[in-house]
Amino acid sequence: KVIKSRKNSVEIEGEYFCLYVNDTEDFKLKKMIAEKWFMEKTKSLFLQIIEKYEKIVKKQVTKLRLKKMKTRWGSCNHVKGYVNLNTELIKKRKECIEYVVFHELTHLIYPNHSNEFYNYIGSYMPDWEKRKNLLKNNSF
Repeated sequence: KVIKSRKNSVEIEGEYFCLYVNDTEDFKLKKMIAEKWFMEKTKSLFLQIIEKYEKIVKKQVTKLRLKKMKTRWGSCNHVKGYVNLNTELIKKRKECIEYVVFHELTHLIYPNHSNEFYNYIGSYMPDWEKRKNLLKNNSF
C-alpha cells in the first residue's frame, strides 16, 4: 500500500507492505525508500548469520559488501577478510543463506575448494549439499 504521509517510511502492517511517502506520484522516491528499507533488512539478517558462523570459524569478517551479482551468491577475499553477498540471496530460504555465508566464511580458513574445505563445512553443516542444491535448482 502507498500512503500519503509527511514522513517517508516503510511499515509492515499485517500482510501489507506499507510505503508512507510525501509524494505518492513520485516513482523514483517510492523506489528509493523501498530499496533502502529492503537493503537495511537484508544487511541486518546477513549480519546475524555472519555472527553465528564467525563463532564457528573463529575468524571475523572485516568488511561486508552487499551487491547484486549475476553469477555468484557470494565471494570472499580471505587475505583482507572481506565477504561479498548477493542481494538476491535474501529471496532464498534461510537455510540457503546460511550455507552461502558459512561457505564464504570457511574460505577465511581454507582459501580454495579442497577436500579439507568441504570436510570442514560438512562437520558443522552435514546437509550442506542439500542446501546447495536448493540454491541451484531455484537459482537466479
